[in-house]
Amino acid sequence: MKKTVTATITMEYEIEIHDEYLMQEMIAEFNKLFCLINNADDLFGHVAIQLAQFDEHFIEGLGAAKKEGSQAERVITFKEVSFNSDYEIN
Repeated sequence: MKKTVTATITMEYEIEIHDEYLMQEMIAEFNKLFCLINNADDLFGHVAIQLAQFDEHFIEGLGAAKKEGSQAERVITFKEVSFNSDYEIN
């Protein structure tokens, strides 16, 4: 038997990024070197996708991210707020 299944996973994060990385000059530099980032919201979105899609704790151009409560100094701090999953058989 063969079936096509669509799996949907929704992860919600609380993300904190140091203020100096949210300045327009830094966002423009990030946009030029790494990916299309036009504003601070885009940068937060990019970080969330990296964390959720790749389970990455290293964000290109920003460095290592740390889970809230860790002692290490990092540019990005995050906390996983919720995890939901569902599926649909097509």
